[in-house]
Amino acid sequence: MMEDVVDHTFSKEKRYCANEDYIVREIAGETILVPTGASTDHFNGMMTLNETSRFLWELFRMPHTLAETVAAAQERYDDDSGSLEPDIYDFMNESVMLGFLKEEE
Repeated sequence: MMEDVVDHTFSKEKRYCANEDYIVREIAGETILVPTGASTDHFNGMMTLNETSRFLWELFRMPHTLAETVAAAQERYDDDSGSLEPDIYDFMNESVMLGFLKEEE
């Protein structure tokens, strides 16, 4: 049932960009995504970004589609297992649901 809701929040064809209400900070050697402004009303906490999610976050400073994002990640990382696209799909889908990424207007 939740899958139906998830599928309706994210479109593979649309372009998405980072929500400027979230900022990246380096804290004690960790890369942390911190909410600011209105974001603090619906996301109470911080999120640690690994190297790949940090790369994706930086990429989303400019709007990208899923296909553009996968292509950029494949240029940067080996994808012998073919796992990049589903992993990026999951990252984008979850990020849209949580408000970290927003649809380009």
